[in-house]
Amino acid sequence: MLALFALTASASGGGSIRGFVLLPAQGRLAVVDVDAGSVLRTMSVPNGAGPVAASIDGSRVLVANTRLGTVTEIDGRSYRRVRRFTGLGRPVDLVLLPRTEVGLVRPRYAVVADARGWVDILDLALGRIVHRVRVPHPLAFAFSDPQLWVSSSSRTTLTQLDASTPARTHIVARPDAGVVPAALAPDPSGIAVDASSRNGTLVRVEAVSLARTVVGHLGGSVTQLLTGYQGIVWAAEADGRVLGVKAKNGRILHVMHVPRRSRVRIVGGWLAAAHGHSLRMLVLGTRRQGRVVSLPSDAGAFSFAMP
Repeated sequence: MLALFALTASASGGGSIRGFVLLPAQGRLAVVDVDAGSVLRTMSVPNGAGPVAASIDGSRVLVANTRLGTVTEIDGRSYRRVRRFTGLGRPVDLVLLPRTEVGLVRPRYAVVADARGWVDILDLALGRIVHRVRVPHPLAFAFSDPQLWVSSSSRTTLTQLDASTPARTHIVARPDAGVVPAALAPDPSGIAVDASSRNGTLVRVEAVSLARTVVGHLGGSVTQLLTGYQGIVWAAEADGRVLGVKAKNGRILHVMHVPRRSRVRIVGGWLAAAHGHSLRMLVLGTRRQGRVVSLPSDAGAFSFAMP
């Protein structure tokens, strides 16, 4: 949640937005100036798909390669490759952990979901894996400080981790979500996690009581959940609809449209959608489109900073 609030504050304060878009087929990472609507440069990374994460200041950009089991760390301000972590199995998700008081400004730790059965803690200062937690076939993360929620492939059970001391991250609970989550996101309240099944059943699991509530039925094929502002969670569907849903009661307040099977993220007051050779920026909660950035190859995962 700290990253979300930081991005909002930077946007309202006039900060520029820098995008980092993986081009898996080319083995390149495109650095995008969103305000100018242009690609500043591309950088070499291993060929293939994987998740991407960036710190708010751009000092740490992590690019995972699921096939090779690696994470490449890049300084997104100097465009210098810092190091490559290996031996990570099949990394399918990763998240940077905020530092106390300064949030996601040059964070020290990152967490990697290894689909083979581990959650790995990377110490970016030491340049090595400092801790591992066994989790069955982890698929996706949702971080709500200090709780790190993990979904597992083909399982209704979530794993709740305490990451307050990253090098000693440990399992707190394994609540049953009641559905097999296709998507996961921190609840806007900050004290729960939201999960959606593939067919759109939206469930909230409380962080303390672990109580489970079916919030609503969205229909469609849900591919992503994103934490928004003012109590709204956004559900991206395979047909290109992005639904703004009141997290408290499941009421659909907004319907946005992006190309089918786009990857989406929220940055500041924008909904970013990557599809094919383009990165589209749409004003969140409206049908107004901002800039469309042309990319040199098909887009994969992406993340943003405000350096």
